[in-house]
Amino acid sequence: MSNIITVSEFVNFENLPFDNREDVENKMQAAIENAELDLQKVLGSDLFFDIKSNKDTASYSDLLEGSTFFKNGYEYSHKGIKSVLSKYTLSRYVYTINSNYTPFGLHERIGENSQNVSFTSIKEQSKQAQIDASDLYDMVQLYLEVNSSQFTAYNSSNVDGLDPLSNGFTFKLL
Repeated sequence: MSNIITVSEFVNFENLPFDNREDVENKMQAAIENAELDLQKVLGSDLFFDIKSNKDTASYSDLLEGSTFFKNGYEYSHKGIKSVLSKYTLSRYVYTINSNYTPFGLHERIGENSQNVSFTSIKEQSKQAQIDASDLYDMVQLYLEVNSSQFTAYNSSNVDGLDPLSNGFTFKLL
């Protein structure tokens, strides 16, 4: 099964400079594959695999690409699953963009006219991309609720995992 977004779609969504070197494309591809794990946690496995199986069908276009829809007489819009996945991809990609694994260990790529970005800054960029993904997903989720008869694999109370922003723990007041 192919990925929900391609490297070129990711580059376009995030307005990144396109670098067609194989190592850069491989890093982007790996980030997309890992980000799909985050998306699967948010959507639940049933809907996630339903989308992957049907991503090329016309009936899934609005869900993937974004659209407008109506609820209670008001018009809403969402940017689509692809934009959510792109933000999750960015949150993973920023960690690998300037480093390379070599036979001699992990090395950082530094050009003559560049300087290192602090790890704190990279973490902040990654966290912000996750927050952006979560915000984008809120409207996608509303779209899914309004169109639940079309997307029968969607069940808002049946997600497999945790929000990727959470630390994995849930506390309940007894």
